[in-house]
Amino acid sequence: MQIGFWLTPIIYLDTMIPERCRWLITYNPMARIVQYSRQSVIAGSWPDWSGVAKTSIAAGAVLLFGSLAFRRLQVRLVEYF
Repeated sequence: MQIGFWLTPIIYLDTMIPERCRWLITYNPMARIVQYSRQSVIAGSWPDWSGVAKTSIAAGAVLLFGSLAFRRLQVRLVEYF
């Protein structure tokens, strides 16, 4: 979670990241969501719809994988209230 937070360019631009590490931003769905939001709000242009579709598919796949993993491991989880 912490790594994902720092790899999402919210208070810095993705162009500030060195080229050798920029591939990490490419595969971060939250980074794309932030980029598309900036593009529509600040620049006033529509985002690339193929990129939005790819990001949505990746986020859906992560959601599906997380849901399946949770259902499989649910009996071993300890809940503290």
